[in-house]
Amino acid sequence: MNWREINRRYVEPAERAWRQGRLEAAEAFFKRGLIVTNNDGYVALRYAELLESGGLLESAREMFRIAERKLPLEEFKGRAKRGVERLSRLRTDRKQQLNYSRLAGYMIKEFERRRTAEYVDYFGRMGFSASTVLKPEVLFRFMSVISYDMRPLSYEQVWGPPNHQEFDGNSVRQALEELGLDLNRVRQLDENRLREMLRKKHLRVNDEVFSIHLHVWPEGGRVDHAKGLTQLGTNTETIAGLLRDIPVTGNIQQLYEAIRSPRVHGFGPALTSKTILFVVRCFGVGFNKVKPDDLRFVADGILGELVVQRRARRLQAEGIDVTRLVEELTRLGDPLSIELLYLLDNEKDFESFLGYAH
Repeated sequence: MNWREINRRYVEPAERAWRQGRLEAAEAFFKRGLIVTNNDGYVALRYAELLESGGLLESAREMFRIAERKLPLEEFKGRAKRGVERLSRLRTDRKQQLNYSRLAGYMIKEFERRRTAEYVDYFGRMGFSASTVLKPEVLFRFMSVISYDMRPLSYEQVWGPPNHQEFDGNSVRQALEELGLDLNRVRQLDENRLREMLRKKHLRVNDEVFSIHLHVWPEGGRVDHAKGLTQLGTNTETIAGLLRDIPVTGNIQQLYEAIRSPRVHGFGPALTSKTILFVVRCFGVGFNKVKPDDLRFVADGILGELVVQRRARRLQAEGIDVTRLVEELTRLGDPLSIELLYLLDNEKDFESFLGYAH
């Protein structure tokens, strides 16, 4: 495909949409053009200029770099090079002007604003709330589902309906309910019998059959869910009691140790911290009685969760010291608001978020 054809099919329609204010349509034309042409330089250049005009500066800088590599004519190559230099200078200036207090303050306010819809209402539609989750039988159901919140399963498939109707009949929560694995039943079952029951229950994950009895990690290690559910059944009463005491004791460390593996197999630092986040921070069980400094290590656990970890790395790439950011969140009273990183859904969200760092 020659350059005239590329312009006719992709660049010109994108520019028309751009001038008309239809930015999503313009972006779609540019992305399609990049795929079909294997990153044509002029397509990349014009796409970079669109991204820059829309304030998506990091994405624009990367696209200018592609354009600079690919463009043969000095006129356009120079334009791309100047774009890289311009945005690199801006990036350096932004790093030198970081305002951790402003960013942390925004994170706390924004997480609190989104907490009800994203967590309280979300879990409430499944019967989990501040009042119900303190009952051992409900807490067991809640944590048994949380124990599966890991790849290759998406959180949508873990929790299923009513929030995610597309996984009706194909979610972890429904599978455990269909097997009748409530607290009393699990306490009565031998671990090997439980393992056989789980082994026979399958979900469809990306067109593959997935048995819910075992997770094997590509990098090594495994989670035996029969062992995990058995240990959860043994320890649920203790965990529920510690949660009920939190408004009086504020003892998060004791709660953490009561959950974390080897006490409950499969609950490493990330899942243990997310459990505490959901119940203490999102449901508000004793949150006002816990000292922010005592939640600092829980925030570190949240940073170990895959999605949050990736976004924290992106912050580091932008020059933001994540450790310092969590320290500032702690100073302002809410280190668990680092969870806001999980809620940044797209590039535009991320760029908007970064704007509060300056």
